[in-house]
Amino acid sequence: MSNTRLNRWGHSVGLRLPKSVLEAAGLSARSAVSIRLLDSGDIRIRPVRNITPAESDGTEAVNASSSTEWEPEQW
Repeated sequence: MSNTRLNRWGHSVGLRLPKSVLEAAGLSARSAVSIRLLDSGDIRIRPVRNITPAESDGTEAVNASSSTEWEPEQW
């Protein structure tokens, strides 16, 4: 476990993840993740695999079996 601080990024707030955590999770810059607030108040961040990048032409299929674990009405 490591501790870090939230930082202002323009009008948003960002979370920096240590390189060791990114490598262990198989993530890199611009990786897709899902974020879920649990009933306990904990925040769960999970990698999302097989999604179509926003800059692609949209012809690749999105893996329907991947779960983002959040409901659109939460946003």
